[in-house]
Amino acid sequence: MANAKVMLLVLLPIILFSGSAYGTEEKVISADLVSPAGFDLPTIIDKNLTVSVFTSGLEFPTAINFVGDDILVLEKNGDVHLIKNNFLVKEPILEIDVDEWRENGLFGILVKEENVYLRYSTLNDDNETRTNWIYKYQWNNERLTDPVLIKTFPAGVIHNGGPMILDSNENILTIIGDIDDPKQGPLQNQIGGKINDTGVIMSIEPEEEYYAIGIRNGYGLALDPVTGFIWDTENGPALYDEINLVKKGFNSGSDKIMGHSKNELEKMSAFAENIFLPERWYNLFVQILKGNDVFSNFNFGYGKFQYSEPEFTWVTPISPTSIHFIQSPKFSQYSNSVLVGDFNTGSLYKFNLNEERTGFVFENTELQDLILHDGDKNDEIVFGQGFAGITDIKKGPDGNLYIVSIGSGNVFKIEPKS
Repeated sequence: MANAKVMLLVLLPIILFSGSAYGTEEKVISADLVSPAGFDLPTIIDKNLTVSVFTSGLEFPTAINFVGDDILVLEKNGDVHLIKNNFLVKEPILEIDVDEWRENGLFGILVKEENVYLRYSTLNDDNETRTNWIYKYQWNNERLTDPVLIKTFPAGVIHNGGPMILDSNENILTIIGDIDDPKQGPLQNQIGGKINDTGVIMSIEPEEEYYAIGIRNGYGLALDPVTGFIWDTENGPALYDEINLVKKGFNSGSDKIMGHSKNELEKMSAFAENIFLPERWYNLFVQILKGNDVFSNFNFGYGKFQYSEPEFTWVTPISPTSIHFIQSPKFSQYSNSVLVGDFNTGSLYKFNLNEERTGFVFENTELQDLILHDGDKNDEIVFGQGFAGITDIKKGPDGNLYIVSIGSGNVFKIEPKS
């Protein structure tokens, strides 16, 4: 994520704990733990819901997934932990040698039938370049066994992405940013250059044509189970984080556009005032100053991929991460809503979908331009606060919501009050 952001994720590798001397005993999950690891319990706006600590004591957890009634938890350092019968087994069930520097590590997990897919990054032998790996494991109710390599692709110090999801056809999709590669190419809307599986959403099983291109730095990927549409979250450079509806053939616009095109002049002017106008934006800036519409038919990129505007944009970066469509009988009042996690402040946002489930609707007129400007009220979309760096949101087999907090080392549970 961008240098302009004060990103906890960038700082975390500096303070990573060394491996603790865990025993083999299981630890009881305390539901009445009020202030874990020095953090106050998060709050939820809906007073009919409650937040509790489901699991504590994790070392920079990044993602979870459910295998039956049990849970697999990933830690950034490459450890995979098991929560079985609501107990955290302290000894990792799998330890992977990963690169932990900056936005590297173990970040992606997907469960498909008896298979568990893990995605992580490592430092290559040259001690300079990096590689993303996706392996498929067999789950035997206790261990991950029989790893099979599914795919490798480049990694970088930053903008590595991580999530994997199933689309409506059971294909496995993953998202990766531009890995801050100075030698970008058509997948980043540059003329010339290389095509190297970066800045894209792609199917890795089966391997198919890219699903989307022009992805700068995506950390959220989700399927709307009602429509079958894919959505993502993306982090901008110093302005304009995004939520996008991603239809096949989508061009997210990077490295030419971040945020809504109507605000490109505002963004470029802000950069220009600070004597920071990237050369790659110069021609767009000139065209906008001339009053030309350079975005309605935006297609600087690769193949037949077409640009479309974000469904929502933050002017000041909040670093959106996980995105989750609420489909649970326990939260039926939110069946037309989507949740988005916030890394920078640990906030949880709720957006109400339109009738077609292709965008958002707002009562607050300040948000109806689909942009949260500095000074706009955000009360309508703030659903929870105090989660200390959200990295994942999942629905459990019990119908409750589980929130992974990398900053506190906890997995929180949200459920209706009894």
